[in-house]
Amino acid sequence: MFKSVFKERSILPKLNKFKQIVDQHIGEFSPEIKEDLDTNFSGIIAIIRNFRNESGHPSGKIISREQCYILLQLFIPYCKKIYQLKKIFEENN
Repeated sequence: MFKSVFKERSILPKLNKFKQIVDQHIGEFSPEIKEDLDTNFSGIIAIIRNFRNESGHPSGKIISREQCYILLQLFIPYCKKIYQLKKIFEENN
């Protein structure tokens, strides 16, 4: 099911392809998983792209304590949503 994701060369097309597959199966998800799925997925993509770009083109800027705290707080719901999706796709595979 996800073989087409791995065929993409860069991260954004991979994420977009993954999102397309998730959207095709959204009708199978429980309301708990559907809730804020797009918001969580968009947030995950934004964080990955931001820090990937920063690592590829370092500015030497150090993130603030507040930004670090916020990112750590966001990790919990983002991780939970990803593990919910993982569980569904593992059960259906």
